[in-house]
Amino acid sequence: MIFFLAARNVVRRSRRSLLVAGLIAAAVALLFFGNSILDSIDAGLSRSFAESFTGELAVAAISSRSFGVFGDETPAIGEYTPLPVIREFPAAMEILNRFPEIERATPLISGAAVIDLCGTRRPLPVFGIDASTYFQTFPRSTLIEGKLPEPGQAGALISSTRAEEIEKRSGRRPSPGDPVMLNMFGKRGFRIEEVPLVGIVDFEISNPLLESTVLVDAQTLRALLGLTLARSSAYEPPAETTSLLGAEMEGLFQDAEQTQEVPSEELTLQEVRRVLSEPSDAPEDLEPRSGVWHFILLRL
Repeated sequence: MIFFLAARNVVRRSRRSLLVAGLIAAAVALLFFGNSILDSIDAGLSRSFAESFTGELAVAAISSRSFGVFGDETPAIGEYTPLPVIREFPAAMEILNRFPEIERATPLISGAAVIDLCGTRRPLPVFGIDASTYFQTFPRSTLIEGKLPEPGQAGALISSTRAEEIEKRSGRRPSPGDPVMLNMFGKRGFRIEEVPLVGIVDFEISNPLLESTVLVDAQTLRALLGLTLARSSAYEPPAETTSLLGAEMEGLFQDAEQTQEVPSEELTLQEVRRVLSEPSDAPEDLEPRSGVWHFILLRL
């Protein structure tokens, strides 16, 4: 009965009913169209960020704090909060290489420092990177001036936007070879590192935080943050240098006897130079330890 009355009412007022139905249909179509546009924009931005500096996934050490590639998400005011490090980087990379879904991977160290360049001084985010894999992982970061740092070479890269900003403030555009001073004050004291500017990078995505980021070699940022700088090698020290490592304190002096000092010749500068110039038995080709990183960024 109710359906019959409703149908008769629609037939009697067909014009008004068609108008209301048309408005409802238009509103629904507009809603679907708007959601489609927003989804496309969101997917495009996500893809741009992933191809520029974040990747689709990031591997990091377990922590009770929430943090991202730019540091602690709830930092203390006026204080840099250290991030946990991935200590077993080679083992982590070995596991990740087993997944065929992962196309590329690059390690990253995240920090912040006061950057002095061409007479300008400003606190900026700093990324310690492996240049040989970073720009392959993020193809939307293009080198437009200079060159990438070679393995083991200290150097810094800035964005083209940052270079233009410095040119406006100082009247001179930064160029490869200019000294870049990185300053940081933390719980371990004040640290300063100076490296040459080796290149200028253009980021396709427009993001103020990314454009202000300074890219440096990983070893420079490790030194600035006070991370482990130990080096690994197969070098074994001679036995006479390690003979006392297992001795007890009492046994060190049991055979001690009083001796008369013999006057020695005065140490000269030439003698110091001779000692320092003598060849060492230690290997010279020690590679920087690769196990101290904050993140492994993945592209799928």
